[in-house]
Amino acid sequence: MNKSDDAIELLNKTLNISTLKPLLKGSLKIEYADILVLKGETDEAILEYAQAEKMNENNEIGHDAKFKRAKLAFYTGNFEWAQAQLDVLKASTSQLIANDAFQLSMLIKDNIGLDSNETALKYFAKSEMMLQQNKTNEALILLDTLENNYNTHSLIDEVLFLKASIFEKEEKTELQIKMLEKISEKYASDLLGDDAIYKLAQIYDFQLNDKEKAQKYYKRIMFDFQGSIYAVSYTHLTLPTKRIV
Repeated sequence: MNKSDDAIELLNKTLNISTLKPLLKGSLKIEYADILVLKGETDEAILEYAQAEKMNENNEIGHDAKFKRAKLAFYTGNFEWAQAQLDVLKASTSQLIANDAFQLSMLIKDNIGLDSNETALKYFAKSEMMLQQNKTNEALILLDTLENNYNTHSLIDEVLFLKASIFEKEEKTELQIKMLEKISEKYASDLLGDDAIYKLAQIYDFQLNDKEKAQKYYKRIMFDFQGSIYAVSYTHLTLPTKRIV
């Protein structure tokens, strides 16, 4: 409802309850920090995440706080520190946190040091933070700058996929398809190639009801990305059933 200050007031009242258990208090501090990020108060958010992590060092709440603190460091361009935290979290007992940490760690590892001042990665990180702050137009401007000025950078498939995700939320299917097709045509061998092609297949199959085009993209997954999780899933679903005579 865009009432961040009211939310903070409610959280502060609850956080002042002396009998709160560390799990609940940590969860509330994470929620509080998330709102501070939304408001652009990143220094205060870092402190809240750190406190939530400290009081829950060996459980999922603490790992979640550590991941969000690392992600905030990524947003603000502190890539090496963020990656060090993410590498620890890859061994988290929570599969979701471990997977998210692995993906962000790989993004940093694959793109750090490719230009002398890491401008492209900083732009991309800043655009992701803007999306967290619901500043969609500003994020798209930064992503357009990346696409136009760094079109040979290894981040471009990430840029296009993020733009496609924005257009999906805005229900701009034609623009979403355009971004995904760029990946499928120019960057299919990059990390998000199979994700983009499978997404196209799903759009044509279930949204546009164009089965012929959908089949075209499903076949690309099956024959060009045989190691992809999508290829395994689709092959399993489409294998003919053996008849018993």
